[in-house]
Amino acid sequence: MKKLLFALLAAVCLMATSCSSYYRSMKEPNVLVKLTPADYTLSEPVTAEVSVTYIFGIDFEHLFNDKSAHTGILGSVLNTHAQSIAIYEVLEANPGYDFVMYPQFKSESHGIPLFEKETVTVTCRLGKFNK
Repeated sequence: MKKLLFALLAAVCLMATSCSSYYRSMKEPNVLVKLTPADYTLSEPVTAEVSVTYIFGIDFEHLFNDKSAHTGILGSVLNTHAQSIAIYEVLEANPGYDFVMYPQFKSESHGIPLFEKETVTVTCRLGKFNK
């Protein structure tokens, strides 16, 4: 019994000390940049539509092929994976822009929770900084 307890205690100690995790963060400066309309150029409204199929809540099509946007969006928070893919598609179709300005999303979901299809349409303006 003592050997089993010792082996269990040794296993717990090994599991608790064998993995390391490192985390680094960078403080974002609280800098206010004042831009005038002469500092940037906005595009006409652009649109993209994306359909994503979730099976058991997993998007297998984009599981190992993560083509999605994560930064450079002004005025909105991306709520779903399909929205970030739609923003990515807008940026891919319109190269040379620096940021996305106030995207508007229209989402439709069909199916049951185990097998669901989400269609997202995004309309936004793209901006680039003038030199």
